[in-house]
Amino acid sequence: MSEDFFRTGEEEVELTFERITSFGYEIRRASALDFGCGVGRLTQAMATRFQIVDGVDIAPSMVRQARALNRHGLRCRYFLNNAHDLKAFTSNSYDFVLSLLVLQHMEPRYSSTFIGELVRVLAPGGMLVMNMPSQVSLSPLGLMTAAVPRTVVNAVVATRRGRHGVREVHRLRREAVREIVRRAGGTTCAEEADVAALGKRWKTYRYYVGKRRPSHEA
Repeated sequence: MSEDFFRTGEEEVELTFERITSFGYEIRRASALDFGCGVGRLTQAMATRFQIVDGVDIAPSMVRQARALNRHGLRCRYFLNNAHDLKAFTSNSYDFVLSLLVLQHMEPRYSSTFIGELVRVLAPGGMLVMNMPSQVSLSPLGLMTAAVPRTVVNAVVATRRGRHGVREVHRLRREAVREIVRRAGGTTCAEEADVAALGKRWKTYRYYVGKRRPSHEA
């Protein structure tokens, strides 16, 4: 992977924390989780900000490559997770949780579960940042997407062999995301349009989710 590839991760994390700071939100810097880490583009960027950063992915090849590319030693750990939940991870254990360009590739029954799980593992006083498409846009490109059977295709990705595969893109409406977060014990602090995530075909939002400390710790 090139230096430019990892630099984009550093820039993404920097902008994310600038936005969190603008809310007046302060996060402990002990532990962070990168859900859907791939080869560690964002995981490594967070390792300069936290004592421990865990990356989680469903693909063994991604986890192997992330470990091989790791530049931060034991501060950066990578885990394979094939389950439909995060039960291998302790509740209230991460000060910061990040999941970008991941949840939309899951069917709603799975993404709904994982959103709840991301809130569960978030520590009180911490913050979860994630993005998710809510609906197709009313632009010509969006209407073309809506016409495709089964929700579905708007992301075409090149494989390492140079061939092309197609990924499905699924959505969860904003009110559904808010309700999942609420039931899991989180609070949606802010929602912002995230045009850069999936382009103009989709109305995608970035969610900033907090979790209150118990009253005796406030």
